[in-house]
Parts: sequence; C-alpha cells; structure tokens
Amino acid sequence: MDDFIDQEWRHGIIVKGLLPYPIFTTDDDSTIGKRKKPKFDICKKLQIEFFKGVESLKNRSFKRKKRKTIAQYKSTSPAGRVLNRR
Repeated sequence: MDDFIDQEWRHGIIVKGLLPYPIFTTDDDSTIGKRKKPKFDICKKLQIEFFKGVESLKNRSFKRKKRKTIAQYKSTSPAGRVLNRR
C-alpha cells in the first residue's frame, strides 16, 4: 500500500500526518543514483495524461466525501446524535 500512499481513494484510508516528523533528512549523498526519465511516444504520453486525469477525478471525489464525513463528526452532539445532517 505504501506505493499508493498519496492515493487515499484506492483503499478508502484517510492518511494523517505526524508532527514533528519522526524522520529527518541529512546532507549525505544519495544511494539511489541519478535516473534518466524514459522517452515516450505521443500515444503513451496521452495514455499517461488520461490516467492522471481519471485519478485526479477520483481524488477530488474522495476528498469531497471525506470533508462531508469529517464535518458530520464535528457536528455530533456529546450524546452521539448528529446535529447537522443534510
């Protein structure tokens, strides 16, 4: 799942952050090395852009639903009843 951590809608998991960061960066040299970006033909580029567009729409839809869910939890009374259900 860590390959898709920025794609919350794939698994329906809301990702939270932690501050201060438990991991920090150093000025050491990278062990990954320099990578060259592959060259794609126009069909492959269009396919990639189409996929990115579909994923963006899924992301927006998920975030809209997430905002509604969070707003619903914030509007719950101490007794557990929802106050502002639309």
